[in-house]
Amino acid sequence: MILLLKKPLRRFFVLIIFIILNIAAFIFLVHGQILRSAFWTIFLLSSAFFWVMRNARLRDFYDRRGILQKLEENTNVLIEELDVKSKKLQGMPAKSEKVSFLFDASQKMFSLENRDEVLDFLVDSCRELFPQADSILLYLLSKDKEALALTRSTKKKNVVIKEKKGDILDSWVLKHNQSLVVDDVTRDFRFDYNRVGSFKDRGARSFIASPLSVGDRMVGAVRAECSVSSAFSMEESRILRSVCDLGAVVLERANLFEKISELAIRDSLTSLFLRDYFFQRFKEEIVRARMKGVNIGIGMLDIDDFKKINDTYGHIVGDLVLRRLARIMLSHVGNSGNLACRFGGEEFMFMIVESTPERLAAVAERILLAVRDVTLTFRRRKVAFTVSLGAAMYPVDGRDAIDVIDKADQRLYHAKHSGKNRVCFNDPAG
Repeated sequence: MILLLKKPLRRFFVLIIFIILNIAAFIFLVHGQILRSAFWTIFLLSSAFFWVMRNARLRDFYDRRGILQKLEENTNVLIEELDVKSKKLQGMPAKSEKVSFLFDASQKMFSLENRDEVLDFLVDSCRELFPQADSILLYLLSKDKEALALTRSTKKKNVVIKEKKGDILDSWVLKHNQSLVVDDVTRDFRFDYNRVGSFKDRGARSFIASPLSVGDRMVGAVRAECSVSSAFSMEESRILRSVCDLGAVVLERANLFEKISELAIRDSLTSLFLRDYFFQRFKEEIVRARMKGVNIGIGMLDIDDFKKINDTYGHIVGDLVLRRLARIMLSHVGNSGNLACRFGGEEFMFMIVESTPERLAAVAERILLAVRDVTLTFRRRKVAFTVSLGAAMYPVDGRDAIDVIDKADQRLYHAKHSGKNRVCFNDPAG
């Protein structure tokens, strides 16, 4: 039965038996029933047994402690693995959401054709991706590709963004055509934080930025900033770069569509709008004028003796005259809702919205005087020219676009036959 017991319990029973034997031997020795030599033999055997038992217990203790330490090590390893896997599992929904976001963003972005819509969508997407950002700035390169210009921005706080042309962070992004993550600009050896305007003006410390580029061709840059250190991660940097790469392609496509549309409605020589577009806009403005109860001024002008200029100096000079007149018209008509167009050949028109007869007359006279002061030089020859102009008002001179333009045309004809180089505002007498 003792053999069937576990080792520690078995040792305990054997120890009890040897203690009983030693006590019995001592009693027998006292009563003279056993020899002294027999007693010492029993005592020595018991002592040897105690020594063996002690060593066995020590070995057992150390063995158990080693096993416990090993178990603790394995347990710690398992806990660490579980912690890592738990974090991965926790991050999986967020990554899944971001992948889903990128897919949805690509679908929506590719459906956009208007440049402003693309820019608005880019900023809105970044605001959704980085809710921790205090400000999101979108810069585009100017037409000459020499400077950035702040085109869109969104802010959590009521702050003023002074760096309208970007700063050293945006320059770094464009120079290297790489995304940028700055955990704390005061500890980043790459940048002098005293030259970072957003740090000085708004207390921004951490940044994430990406170029808007198509291959090696730069379009602009997007930057998000936060006053808290380490607000952005490398994973978010990769996502921002994906969004910006996609946005740059769609933006370039929108710019191309815009150029194609411009070519369809603008004159290639003077860059003024064409006749059909002028009619369309004039009709739209008439609808607005009826609703608001305002007037619209129309001016039609023609270059005096333009055929003679072509015959005398050649068509190159004739084209120079047309371009110079277009520039004069644009400078005096303005672009705050007003419009200038090349009506055909050497005829031009302009429209002044929410006008008065006095304002229309002033614009017409300024154009006439500016043309008189112009002298073109071609192969050491001085070339001067004049224009005749007829003016009309909606709704005084007509109830629709055709009637008003026809009235301006009649007055232009009258100005031509009254000596040219003049403005006609009224119908001829009789």
